[in-house]
Amino acid sequence: MDMPENPPLPSDRPDASGPDANRAIFDGYGFPGAPGLTHLCGQRVYLPNGEHLTWDAFTSEEEPAAMVAHYAEWLGKRGFEPDGAGAGGGRWRVPAGTPTRTLEITAAGAAGPHTSCERKPTPEAKSIVTISRR
Repeated sequence: MDMPENPPLPSDRPDASGPDANRAIFDGYGFPGAPGLTHLCGQRVYLPNGEHLTWDAFTSEEEPAAMVAHYAEWLGKRGFEPDGAGAGGGRWRVPAGTPTRTLEITAAGAAGPHTSCERKPTPEAKSIVTISRR
């Protein structure tokens, strides 16, 4: 399967909301979306070695373990690393060997790039889903 082009800069995306917008964002990373996600924000970070990392963060009202189970149905367990905090989350890094894409699920209160988003998780949010690509 060919990889999609790099996702556009977050500032270049149309101002859209809803499941179609989320699906378009996930498609740009080559990951399946999930129902009920709310987009917080996205950023592109330029690394000292000249590479860039683009990421987007979403909230879910599902517990991290439920989100991991949902994604395990689509992605399997290959490339999955459970989180060390025991909160039921974890991350997929693909492809194996030299990963360029990551899908990470954490508890809503965990630290992560999403804390820099202007839009904050609602009190109902239980999980953060962060997707990234180099």
